[in-house]
Order: sequence, then structure tokens, then C-alpha cells
Amino acid sequence: MINVTIIKETKSVKLPGHYYTIVMFLCLFLSKYYFGYLEATELDYALRYSTIETAVTSLFSGYFLGKVMSYLLRAIQIKFYNTHTLKITAL
Repeated sequence: MINVTIIKETKSVKLPGHYYTIVMFLCLFLSKYYFGYLEATELDYALRYSTIETAVTSLFSGYFLGKVMSYLLRAIQIKFYNTHTLKITAL
């Protein structure tokens, strides 16, 4: 069961997290930083490795899009099918 907290005062949602998510964000930042630096200093190398940059960015985007879709599908299950796999708490 996933605990989701809705905070009405700040109009935000608090989701449970893990260190894995922050590590993924750091890896994404480092890869984008490296390829940006490479593009600014060595354009020939940047053009050579642009397909690798696209693949890395696509993998990260797909991972986070999958997480969002998972949360949305669980919310739809509760709203329309009344299954209780997601615990929502309003503050």
C-alpha cells in the first residue's frame, strides 16, 4: 500500500520516496552536464556522441514517465473501481 498525502494549504501532493530516485536525478544531471560541457568545448565530439545523449535522456524520461503513469493508474483504480491499493490522506 502506498501512502499519498494531499496538502490543501500548499496545494501539493506528498509521495513516498527512496534514495534510488534522487540517485537517478543526480545521474541525469551529471549526464546532461557532461554532454552540455562537451557541446560547449568540443563540438566535434558532441556531434559524434549525440545519439548516446539522446538514448540516455530517453531512458531517464521513460523511467520517470512510467512512475507517473503508475501513480495515475492507481488513482484511477480508486476513483472508478473502488479498489483500495492506494491510501490517500488529506491534510
